[in-house]
Amino acid sequence: MSNLAKQPKLSILLFFVVLLTCGWSAQLVFYPPTHWLPVDPNKLEKEVLVQYVSHGSNKIVPSINLAKENIPNSAEEYLQAVCAMYDKDAHITYHSLGTIKTRSGKAHLLELNLQANKKELTLLQAILIKDKTAYVLTGAAAVQDFTRYRPLYITSIRSMQITDDLISITDPAKQDRLISKIHLLTDELKKCKAENKTKPLQQQLEAFYEYLSEEFLEMGDYWRYLLIQELLKAA
Repeated sequence: MSNLAKQPKLSILLFFVVLLTCGWSAQLVFYPPTHWLPVDPNKLEKEVLVQYVSHGSNKIVPSINLAKENIPNSAEEYLQAVCAMYDKDAHITYHSLGTIKTRSGKAHLLELNLQANKKELTLLQAILIKDKTAYVLTGAAAVQDFTRYRPLYITSIRSMQITDDLISITDPAKQDRLISKIHLLTDELKKCKAENKTKPLQQQLEAFYEYLSEEFLEMGDYWRYLLIQELLKAA
């Protein structure tokens, strides 16, 4: 399993700077379980956009991650290729659970049992395909813990939403104030960057993150990360 962040909370500035250097472009939003922590992006495989982790028994950390893959063929051919890959792996057994409704249409749902390093995991995997892009959201936990975490994974999967405007999917009553704060913060960030002032830059980001956490709690942690990523690009 991926490593849990050593600190209770990663430095916000460091986390978003790493995201920018990774070249993120995905705009699929999902709601990770509340209070789960983001994994250091440097410790993720290149296809994985983000991963959140909690605590579990038997040294297996429950996790949920989002991966993105461009596909050259049809959705049906891609799904067949995924299943064929699992069929060839002697350490994996799986079965299809049909489809599940998300905020951006139906996703294909698979449940997998995986044996690795003398450990047994159960995975719930949703594959949402749009415009030649496959978004794969996977929740994993120890076999004996999976029943407890499955409802959290289902909630996250149902929240999957593809958007090209992160503000448009928020409460309309809050959007004007949010836009105003973004404009002000963008100007402040440009000033900090021009003057090479790292500490004020981090303070500005942390204050804005706290504002988002309080006023847009319902949007989830990943939405907040994506929004600040876009803000850093604009600055």
